[in-house]
Amino acid sequence: MIRIFKSEYQGAEFYANMGKYFASLDIAKELDRQLYNKPNSVWYISTYRNVILGFAALFDNRKYYFIDNLYVRPEHRNEGVAKELIQEIVSDYSDKPIKCIANNPYALKIFHNLGFTEDGSNGKYKKLTKH
Repeated sequence: MIRIFKSEYQGAEFYANMGKYFASLDIAKELDRQLYNKPNSVWYISTYRNVILGFAALFDNRKYYFIDNLYVRPEHRNEGVAKELIQEIVSDYSDKPIKCIANNPYALKIFHNLGFTEDGSNGKYKKLTKH
């Protein structure tokens, strides 16, 4: 099941669910940065029996949407969680391009399979766009 949180309306509930992930040094190390939230962001959180399996954030940058903070807990990788999260975002937000950056080969494969194309790089990250 994917739960959707709009942070400006559901902030307390969002942080009650996600607070430990924002505070996790292990996740910060794996993502190569600390998790962050922006005003008006939309978070997609995959759960099973009230356990968080993974999550992704969507930010509206006016000209395009930006997927960030894509993360799946290690014990739930290769179960289709990331693909489901991205598919849900793409299905909900198709009125303008969706962009992201990724350097994880598994994430890159998922993005490519869902129709994202590479349009450059930013250091070690590939820039991807879905039109």
